[in-house]
Amino acid sequence: MLACAQRAAAQTPPPAPLEVIRLANGSSLVGRVTSTEDGKIHMSVVGLGDVVIDAAAVASRSPAAPPPPPRSPWSGTATGSMTHVSTAVLGVAGSTLGAQLTGGVARTGPRGTVTLDGALSYWRVDPAAAAVNQKSLTLGGRWMLRPGWVLMGRSEFEVNRVQYLQYRTTTIAGLGYFVVKSSRVSLFVAPGIGYGKSEQTALGRVLSFAA
Repeated sequence: MLACAQRAAAQTPPPAPLEVIRLANGSSLVGRVTSTEDGKIHMSVVGLGDVVIDAAAVASRSPAAPPPPPRSPWSGTATGSMTHVSTAVLGVAGSTLGAQLTGGVARTGPRGTVTLDGALSYWRVDPAAAAVNQKSLTLGGRWMLRPGWVLMGRSEFEVNRVQYLQYRTTTIAGLGYFVVKSSRVSLFVAPGIGYGKSEQTALGRVLSFAA
């Protein structure tokens, strides 16, 4: 019994490849040709079933294009920029040099899209190049819960020597709702809670707060 079943399965012919048959009147059919006999072409077309075509009415036959590969759930962007401002007032406001790098990664799943965005910036202003600069790093995520609703969070770390700030970190999270959402613009409101902490080396203070 087992041997006969295996032999029958091995003898089952594979399905015919998809073909595109273009007719002389300009229309076309996509399906699998099951037989060609007596000047007739029998074709199995999805949604129509078995279609019989007169061979004389066929203008051309060609293999159907393979289906496009599935889109990757991962996507990302990265941008970089530099800014240079020449000396505005000699001895008062010197030249400014700035650089910024931003990037984002997104993954689309059955329950929505999760994104992670980061930014790193650096600014230096002459003539006090060693005392005036700023660096910051921001990471955020957004998770679409259902149409219109989004769960979001963001954490920012920055250093700013012009304020004698050794470091400052701020973390917020909230549940938002899209007031406006289209392919060109979106606006959502997300009330939530946050926590921040900073240390100022010149005054020796460490500040923590929640909001």
